[in-house]
Amino acid sequence: MRILKLIALAAVLSSAAPALAYYTVQDTGDLLKPKEMRFGAEAQFITHGDTTGVNAIGRFDRGLNSDMNLRFEVGAGTTDMVAAAYVKWVPFPDFEKQPAVGFTVGGQYAHYNSHSEVALRVIPFASKAFETDIGMLTPYAALPFAFASYNGDNFVPVQLVLGSRYRSPDVKQCDFTAELGFDIHQSPNSITIGAIFPAFE
Repeated sequence: MRILKLIALAAVLSSAAPALAYYTVQDTGDLLKPKEMRFGAEAQFITHGDTTGVNAIGRFDRGLNSDMNLRFEVGAGTTDMVAAAYVKWVPFPDFEKQPAVGFTVGGQYAHYNSHSEVALRVIPFASKAFETDIGMLTPYAALPFAFASYNGDNFVPVQLVLGSRYRSPDVKQCDFTAELGFDIHQSPNSITIGAIFPAFE
């Protein structure tokens, strides 16, 4: 009986509509110190999926302790409205030859086409900072997945995300980010560019 229930659940999840909402990562294993804060902004270009278009997102990060940060997001665009809150945990920091490895977990609410999507997102990621002749590059890779519900359907969107953060020695006002999101299961393909502004207390 339990096996039949699992098969039925898998069938429902695999047949549900793909995610239409805003899904990006735009983060590395970099951590803020406790009480430090930081703003960021990004533009997401959805290139393939049930809908295409552009979303604009603002972010606020806050250091929680030595290995955890909080993140809050709000935005609009092709997705009428999106709001999210996350906790980022980095148990393995970027140290010598070891890349940073961590997880971001949180909830997201989005609204479009008169319907709402609610998702619990889990984002395992890894990143590594490198000093180069043109500045500091921090490439990252992530495999985000979610447990989502939209218009009465439940589904599990999965992506592969590849991106990088760039700090120019000539630009002190912000760092730059760019990433590609690839559909693995019921997710949009996207290109996202962003800016991360200096931390403050």
